[in-house]
Amino acid sequence: MSRRSCYLFILTLGSALATSCAGGGSKRSPSPVVPTSIQVTPESPTVLLGKTQQLAATVRFSDGSTQTSPSGLTWASSNTTIATVSGTGLVTAVAPGSVTINVTFSGISGGTPAKVETILATLDRSASLSGPDANNNGVRDDIDQVIGGLGLSPAQTQAALQYAAALQVAMLTTTDSNSGFNNAVEIQRGQDCMAQQMGLGYTKYSRQIRAFTFNTQARVMAYINFEHNIGGTVFPQITGTICK
Repeated sequence: MSRRSCYLFILTLGSALATSCAGGGSKRSPSPVVPTSIQVTPESPTVLLGKTQQLAATVRFSDGSTQTSPSGLTWASSNTTIATVSGTGLVTAVAPGSVTINVTFSGISGGTPAKVETILATLDRSASLSGPDANNNGVRDDIDQVIGGLGLSPAQTQAALQYAAALQVAMLTTTDSNSGFNNAVEIQRGQDCMAQQMGLGYTKYSRQIRAFTFNTQARVMAYINFEHNIGGTVFPQITGTICK
C-alpha cells in the first residue's frame, strides 16, 4: 500500500470516531411535570340555605410545586338538590342536608373533597301558630328562607310561596267544614300551580315546604284539625286562574 492511501485511511477512521463520540454525548429529556393530588379548602364548611361558599382547590405537581385553583378544574356536587357548585367552585345551599363536593384536574380526583352541611339560619319553633312574618306575605319567615334557597326561577318561587301561604291559612283559619273546604281548594290550587311551573318534580318541594310549615306539635295539631274538617269531602276540579 502506498503512503498516500494509508494517510487517507487514517483520516477516514478519525472522522468515524469523531462522529461516534458526538452521538454518545446526547442528553436525556426531562420527565414531564404532572398533577399528583388535589386538596379542597375549606374541608367542612357549613352553608346557610340560600347562601354561598367559595371553595378553593390546591393542585400539587410531581416536581413539588403547587397551584391554587388553576384553570381546568371540574367541580361536581354529589346531590344537587341539597347544594349546587359552579364551575369556579362556588357552592350554593339549596336544601338542608349533607353533600360532598368533588373536584378533578387532568384526570386526578380531589383527595380531600369538601363535606358541606347546609342548614337554616333560623328555624321557628315558637309557641305561636303563625310565627314571624316580617314582610306580611302570608308565609312564615323561615319558610320564605327555605323557598328562597331552592334555586327556583321567579315564577317557580312565586308558585311555591302560593302553596306555602295556602298551608298557613288552612292551619290558622279552619274552624269548620266550610272554611276547611275553601282552604283545601286553595291548597290544591297552589299544588297545581307548582306542577304547572315545575313539572312532576314539584312534589319534592311541596313535601319539604309542608314539613317545615308544620314543625311543632301545635302546628301539627292545627293541620290535623283542618284535615278532620275536610274528611269525606268531594272536591271539584280546580277551575279559573291557577297561579295567582
